[in-house]
Amino acid sequence: EKSGSSAMFSASLLCALCRRVASSPASSRPLQMSTAAAVISQEIDIWSFNLRTELVKEDDLENSWPKRRDEVAALLGKYKPAIVCVQEATVAMLSHLSSKSKGDYQWKGISRQPSKPDECAGFLFDVEQVELLNHSVFWLSPPGSHDGEIGWDAKLPRTCESAVFKIHAAHAASAVGPQPELKVRVLNTHFDHEGIIARSESAGLIVDSITKSWQDMPGCPQVLCGDFNSPKSSEAYSLLSGALNDAFRSVVAAKLCTAGARSTIHKWQGLSFSEEM
Repeated sequence: EKSGSSAMFSASLLCALCRRVASSPASSRPLQMSTAAAVISQEIDIWSFNLRTELVKEDDLENSWPKRRDEVAALLGKYKPAIVCVQEATVAMLSHLSSKSKGDYQWKGISRQPSKPDECAGFLFDVEQVELLNHSVFWLSPPGSHDGEIGWDAKLPRTCESAVFKIHAAHAASAVGPQPELKVRVLNTHFDHEGIIARSESAGLIVDSITKSWQDMPGCPQVLCGDFNSPKSSEAYSLLSGALNDAFRSVVAAKLCTAGARSTIHKWQGLSFSEEM
């Protein structure tokens, strides 16, 4: 909760985050869909970006959102990611980024507290690259809980938002002829910063969601982004990495990360921060 964090990766590494299939070993390749006549492949950029909420201006001082927001907008404009999974975002924050993009980016997100405008784990997406087909949210709390209810030993209510995107044909390379839709399901979450049990249970709920979606949409890649507040030694990480491949670690292992990043968080210290999360 006390740190901003960002990570970005290309869909050429999507398979590193897709659900593992026993009959198909994990690989690192572009997002693909095969047909009898053609193979369509597409690379898009998907970011996970903790924006650090605007609700703590008095704590962040020179790092507060009003002093950062235009630089964040400029960053999006420079690199043009197709999808940005944001954590700690409010309606005002997302609206500002969307307006600065002159309509290139739209957003979707649901407050973790239904009765008030609070943080969300939503999405910014470039309408020239992708189309939002479906958006939903589930709360990370025991079955039967009400929306917005705090789960287990968590300090705050937590959510996982899911979105299915279609990648526009203009951005896909294929053989001549009809092009089947190329879709990707993206999940975004922000685990609790205090509740150890809550983080483990939340991981289990997300794995269940990914498994069910794989049955409903076989072959559709799934990408999970988020601020997990979890070290590699945690049960939450173990559960998630048992069902998914860790894209950040895949990049590091393949020596594709050239910026010198050693961590997925930075606590305002940039590349000098080295805690492994």
